Amino acid sequence: MQIDPVTGRLFTDSGRFLKKLRCPRQKTWNSLHPTDTPGTRHCADCSNSVHDTAAMTDRELVDLLEANPHTCLKVSYTQANCTVRPR
Repeated sequence: MQIDPVTGRLFTDSGRFLKKLRCPRQKTWNSLHPTDTPGTRHCADCSNSVHDTAAMTDRELVDLLEANPHTCLKVSYTQANCTVRPR
């Protein structure tokens, strides 16, 4: 996946736009409640699950977002499967 750090827009490696990342509550991963599902935590403020994308393929991410476009994601610029999109 690719991320534009200026706009917060997330893309597949082939350039398909996936989602604009934005959390109005600005929660950190460690402040979220662990769940029984690996790579997922629960935000008590908004009642959404937050998915860690560090181990996801583009296909898994596309499938997740097609099933629920409002899914919350944790993406780090330094994770192995993510590159910063050149301007």
